[in-house]
Amino acid sequence: GRPAHVLTFKPRSGELPVREISDRFINNLRGVIWVDAQDYEIAKADLSLQSEVTLWGGILGALRKFDYKLERIRVDEGVWFNRWTRGELVGRKFLNNESVRMRSECSQFEKIGMKEARNQ
Repeated sequence: GRPAHVLTFKPRSGELPVREISDRFINNLRGVIWVDAQDYEIAKADLSLQSEVTLWGGILGALRKFDYKLERIRVDEGVWFNRWTRGELVGRKFLNNESVRMRSECSQFEKIGMKEARNQ
């Protein structure tokens, strides 16, 4: 419900430089990110892999699927918290297939005073 800048991105076509292992992942990432127009905080994100990412030509492993979604909430001026996150990873580590799903949800955010914080 707040004004946001919407950033859409995807990998360029052609070969992208790979200097580190993480570059293989980043070079295949696509998504949409909503940035709050006032606070310049990420309010929402939807990220996924465009294609499979392999390690050492697929011998050590491969990441076949990566989907990650995030929604954040502004609870006070300049204060943001994750409302929910969801993610799924599917791949292979050497000879073992791996599949991981994660989800977190947070709600009922309350501002507490310093006295209350010290007593907890």
